Amino acid sequence: MRVHVVTATPRRPDVAPLLLPAPICAVAESWAPSVARYDRAQAGPELHEWLVARGEFLCAAKVLLTEEDVIVPPREGCGRCGNVSLVTRKSSVSAEQFRRAWHGVHGAMAHDVPHLGGFTLCDVVGERAPVGLAELGGPPVDGIARAAFASRRDEELMAASEEARAWFDDGAATFGQIAGFESELLAESRALSPSEPAVPRV
Repeated sequence: MRVHVVTATPRRPDVAPLLLPAPICAVAESWAPSVARYDRAQAGPELHEWLVARGEFLCAAKVLLTEEDVIVPPREGCGRCGNVSLVTRKSSVSAEQFRRAWHGVHGAMAHDVPHLGGFTLCDVVGERAPVGLAELGGPPVDGIARAAFASRRDEELMAASEEARAWFDDGAATFGQIAGFESELLAESRALSPSEPAVPRV
């Protein structure tokens, strides 16, 4: 499991903003070998008690099940700082067309972007009601993109490159709406064996 503290980034002028009903302060990621295993774990007494206890410091959450595609594996020294983007597809594009463009074109372009320390695309495949918390609500999300950097300076150098500008232009042509966040890794733990496939992500 990883927990990131996040701060909303300025709205992009070239993509419509994904408007959320409340400010987002953190993103928590967890992995399971299958959706069924995830659901069983959530219903177990030990984890259920822990989830309910979150209500002491959290008021609402949005729980998304995803399948991840690691486009650029995290490089050594990267991962503590990065950004997270929630994206939707254009209304004129089918879910399958969006996935093909997002992974096949936008994802492929990431390999040429300098100073990018890691890049992962996550397709949203389901949603669950948060245990012990109110539902955050908001519009449906089609995907989550996670970028990693060695430092904020590297992120600035990446954004100033010609390759990144072309990458951002492709994103503007692909995305319907976007909400971006700078992220800082707060905590990390692992309970599963590394040999277990990490299919769904929350």
